[in-house]
Amino acid sequence: MTAVELHVVWERYAEGRLVIALNHFPSHFLTENSVRGVKVLPVDLADYLVRAGSKYFDFRSVDDLIDKGKRLLAPSNNPFAAMGKPYKEHLDALAALRNYVVHKSESARLAYKQHLAKVFAIKSAPSAGEFLDSIDHRKGSPCKGQKRIFTFFHYVSNAISSF
Repeated sequence: MTAVELHVVWERYAEGRLVIALNHFPSHFLTENSVRGVKVLPVDLADYLVRAGSKYFDFRSVDDLIDKGKRLLAPSNNPFAAMGKPYKEHLDALAALRNYVVHKSESARLAYKQHLAKVFAIKSAPSAGEFLDSIDHRKGSPCKGQKRIFTFFHYVSNAISSF
């Protein structure tokens, strides 16, 4: 459940960061949508726009998050536009892990296996708990020699402080 909570932290941060960016830099959105006579978007309206009128903010991957930012913000104001491949891969793997733990569906299990193979080179996916409790032995890992859960903590905390 720690990984699930960690993913919640990432999701809420991403949502809040887009809301703040849209509130502070609304000109691209206003121009693209031909909104005249308005120069400011209140936070509540920015929140509504980021959620696309839905009750919840939802993005399927980091690339989807970046695309949502592109629709709302100028490229220079999109906080996630410069996110590198390692961040995308690890944050998407965390999302797949979260979905596997929460939903336990066949599609969630397959996505979990695919992300473990792609990011961690694991061919036979263990249970989520076993995976997170195992040591990260990857050569280029920022948390080499530590439990894999710390790798996810690293990427989430650095994404929050960098983007």
